[in-house]
Parts: sequence; structure tokens; C-alpha cells
Amino acid sequence: MLAIHVWEKRKFDKYDTIMHAVNLLSILSWKKFHGKIHLYTNEAYLNDLKSWGIDKYYDKIDLDTLKESPKEINQKEYWAWGKLQVAKKQRPPFVMLDNDLWINEALDLPIENALTGYHFEKFDRQFGSRTYPDFDTMIPEKYLGKWKKWIMPVNMALCFINSKDLLDTWIKYSEEISMNITPEIKDYPSAKMCFVEQRLLPMVAYELGMKWGTFVEPIYNTHLNHLRNGSEWTPQLHDWTPKMFSDFSKIKHVWGLKHHFSDESILSIIVNQILLTFESYPKEKEKHKDLLEEIKNFLETSNEE
Repeated sequence: MLAIHVWEKRKFDKYDTIMHAVNLLSILSWKKFHGKIHLYTNEAYLNDLKSWGIDKYYDKIDLDTLKESPKEINQKEYWAWGKLQVAKKQRPPFVMLDNDLWINEALDLPIENALTGYHFEKFDRQFGSRTYPDFDTMIPEKYLGKWKKWIMPVNMALCFINSKDLLDTWIKYSEEISMNITPEIKDYPSAKMCFVEQRLLPMVAYELGMKWGTFVEPIYNTHLNHLRNGSEWTPQLHDWTPKMFSDFSKIKHVWGLKHHFSDESILSIIVNQILLTFESYPKEKEKHKDLLEEIKNFLETSNEE
């Protein structure tokens, strides 16, 4: 099964090296369990990968597709539009895979589903919904009332698309919505991107009468995202079944934690997980020992401070 990475480097970050190691694990793990993987990127990020020899693991690298994104789309509001631009050119089935995610086992890719995402996301407007505000202000007036608002968004860090009709319809709506100038959402600048990527896609699947689902059963409560003790999930972590734990443990997603690497405890968890996972890739561990030594330095520096 083909997997696709889409990533553009837009700025320097002091923790880039750690994320390069994660990117490498994402490539290695997918190739080990499922097959080919392609990268759609820009020159700046490709140069980063070349400096560590990571680019050589990809089966294909494309530097042109992301340059084709419509100029009418506000890239600040739709900051991950490149993923849709790339998806538009694919023929299902394929998997869109965030490059800050790796897998530890083969995934069940349900061929009966037109769409399978990472996990469902729930929100509660009583607590405010910065991620998923009411989308009526984001869409053309002719679409008001068209989609079912009770349908939960799906996190698309891992997204298996298995229908050309679903893909084409989703892209058509997304382009029309994204090119339609609507009021800025100041409280959460990612709301529009989260809508077209994570909320619209399952609603379109429902509209077309198609099956969709997720790789893991627990539902993430976006209004509890400040908690990191397991209670941000439904069911809560202590109520998970063995199958829930098993399915969840197959997937490692750095996700928003990369914005908290200044926290020594979080940095330690991520770096140690990376180093532990590389034990399953002894050849690559030896080949990229300089990269791994570099990320160990972050822990040593953090401990000194």
C-alpha cells in the first residue's frame, strides 16, 4: 500500500533534528510493514533530509506538485492545503501519513471503508470549540444545511482513502470552500484547515452513502486537550480494553508534543521512544548513529540546565 508524506519547511526550529529522526522512522516503519512511500516537499526540506541521507529511503520525491496550489487559497488559513493538493493527484487506494508519525506493527487497512482515519475527535461548545467552531461562517451560503453537524471529525494524521468518488467530491468541495473568502477566525487560526481536512471529509462520506471509520477506537476530546493523563480520551485510559491498547500502541504520533519539547519530561519521553524504536532497525541505527547522537545531546543539554 502506497503511503504519502507531504511536508514543507517554512522556518527553522531548534528541534528539527529530532523531527528528522521521527521522519526517518516514519519511512522505515511504513516500508517494513506496508510498502512504498512517496514524499511531496520543497527544496528547503529536501536539503535537510539530504544532509542526513534520509531522502534515499523514499521511492519517489516530488518538488513540483506543492507549487501548483491555487493562489486564491489563503495559505495562512489553509496552512496544510498541500496535503489536499497532493491527494488530488492520487488514485485510491493510498494512505496519507503525517511525517511525525510512525507505526510499530502492520495496520489493518479495511478495504470495506471508503475512508479510515486515525481517530474520531469530539468537541463540546460549553467549553468553547476553538478547533471546531460552527462552520456555517466558513462555507458558501448555498451549502448551509447541506452537511450533518452531528458527524464527528476524524483526525487525519493517518488517512486511508479507498474511493475515487469520495476523493474527487471532497476535493471539489474543499477547493470551492477554500477559495471563498470568509471572515477570519481570530481565536483559532487553524479552524478552517481543520474543517476541510478533518470534518468535511467524513461528512462527504456520509453524503455519498459510504462507510468510514478509524484505526483506533478511543475518541479524543478536543476540549480537554490541556490534559495529558488519559482522561482526555473517551473511554478514559483506565477503561481501555486490551484491544484498544493493542491498536493504539501500533501508532506513535508526536503531534502537538513537538511544541512542548522545552518541557524536559516530554522531551525525554519522545527521544527515548525514538531511540528504543531504532533498536528494531539495527542496520539503519548504525548508519545514522550521528543523527541519533545528535538527538541524545538534547537530553544531555536539558539535564545540565
